[in-house]
Amino acid sequence: RWLPESQPKPAGDTRFTPPTSITHRPVAPAPTDNGLRQRLAAVPDLDSEAGLQLVRGKLEKYQRILGIFVTEHGADTQRILEFIAQNDYVAASKIAHALKGVAGNIGAMPIHFLAADLNKALMQADKAAIESALPPLSQRLPALIDALRTALGDNGNSNKH
Repeated sequence: RWLPESQPKPAGDTRFTPPTSITHRPVAPAPTDNGLRQRLAAVPDLDSEAGLQLVRGKLEKYQRILGIFVTEHGADTQRILEFIAQNDYVAASKIAHALKGVAGNIGAMPIHFLAADLNKALMQADKAAIESALPPLSQRLPALIDALRTALGDNGNSNKH
């Protein structure tokens, strides 16, 4: 209705010739997870089903993202402590903010909420709130990282690009 009527092709026009038959290639079976789903489901502070939803159920992609999380965010609480010791609350807040976002994306909601609380305290330079928010994150993030390393195998270095 909105498209113009197609004009017949002139004789001898070979710009597009539809195939006479379509060959269907067999779909490769999904790689086996070797129990990875069950290991991830057992990781404390991780809702692996929520994390898998982000990547549309693609376990291999989720595994790679978790490997990156382990590599890139394993030392975040230590880095935050170093910036706090230098009274650089802005830099510490940036790390907490990034951790909050990534933790939410992988399904680590307790870490997400703890990082959000710490981020808010850092943004306000509220020393009492920082002292209250930092210990739970400092305990739970390393535990999550260790559990992910165990679940992923290969020391969590599953972030091959």
